[in-house]
Amino acid sequence: MKSAKDGKRNAAIIAQYVVFTALLLSGSFWPVGTAGAQDDVVKVVEEKRIELKAREDALKKEEERLNILKKDVDEKIAKYTKLLNQVDASLKRAEQIQNERLLNMAKLYEAMPPEAAAAQLSAMDTDAAAQIMLRMKSKKAGAVVALLKPQKAVTLTKKMTSLQIKQ
Repeated sequence: MKSAKDGKRNAAIIAQYVVFTALLLSGSFWPVGTAGAQDDVVKVVEEKRIELKAREDALKKEEERLNILKKDVDEKIAKYTKLLNQVDASLKRAEQIQNERLLNMAKLYEAMPPEAAAAQLSAMDTDAAAQIMLRMKSKKAGAVVALLKPQKAVTLTKKMTSLQIKQ
């Protein structure tokens, strides 16, 4: 890839070429009787012009290639951003559904007699029991905790304090 320094150098060469060509064409640059030298210089100038044209064409092709690559990258970024947004929306919806289910379970356990709820929650894994207890009304949850075995009540309480309810 060409740098800005190369671009400035090419511009300087082109400027020199233009000035030199103007001097050559005016005829004031050449002393009398130097026709052979004029031809040599004209050849060199023409070679430089061809070289500069080739460089310019190469730079244009490289710029076109880079523009195509940029467009491709921009399209991929847009595609993956859209996909990421869809995944985020799906995850949020799944969390919302899970939270609704846990709220329904909490209402179910609140409706049970505290003894039955305590027996059911004791048999359940600690994470699920804590999630349900967190969503129960505090008065009902307190009555259930009071009926749990002390070790299970401590474990469940520790788990409840470390969890956050996602609304």
